[in-house]
Amino acid sequence: MTTKPTEIILNLASKRDIITTAEIAQKLGNISRQAASRHLHNLVNTGLLVKRGRTIGSHYILAKKASLLPS
Repeated sequence: MTTKPTEIILNLASKRDIITTAEIAQKLGNISRQAASRHLHNLVNTGLLVKRGRTIGSHYILAKKASLLPS
């Protein structure tokens, strides 16, 4: 049985304060950063993750944790 990318991302986000596109690319089996970014963007659009930052320093936070962390 394979684990869906969404499950992997949300599991990692629940264990850590922040996650990055590069980390997700590696965790999902060395996919491209662009592909990882698409997965993360979809989760932001559904309200499950919050994106902080705009470029290289951007990272993602589980939405329910985002209100507890400083901006």
